[in-house]
Amino acid sequence: MSPAAAELVSAARRLGYAIKLDTNGCCPGLLRSFLASPDTCPDYVALDVKTAPARYGLLEPQPGAGDGSGAGAAITESIAVVSALPPEKREFRTVLVPGLVTADDVREIARLLPRDGAWYFSPFRNGRCLDPAYDALAPYTDSQAEALVDLARETIPGARLR
Repeated sequence: MSPAAAELVSAARRLGYAIKLDTNGCCPGLLRSFLASPDTCPDYVALDVKTAPARYGLLEPQPGAGDGSGAGAAITESIAVVSALPPEKREFRTVLVPGLVTADDVREIARLLPRDGAWYFSPFRNGRCLDPAYDALAPYTDSQAEALVDLARETIPGARLR
């Protein structure tokens, strides 16, 4: 962990602030280092799971940048790290991006999450996306999104659509 990040979190803690860490899970070693120290250990961790680990290659910023296996392994490890926290100190989040999050992806992610997990889904909203290719992508309908969340609830009862 960078000394600046550690000092910032430590200073906030000394001032009495609760600490929440939002992470995309790409750096499980850094996540572990934050959790290992009482000075930097967050009170709550929210982990974004973009898709099934085997499909993280779809998230590569440039064609040919890699097969995503490193990112898939990193998110799998980060899920394990966050899953070890008490349920009241963690949540998992997934944006329902059509083509990136399918029923098969929901099933695969659900197998990795703790049954007592809080798993929050958000609908995808096109327009003003970092990758302009997503701007024209039509979001799931309300009924399609609900069906995916219902599928998640079969394994993770705490799954909810926000």
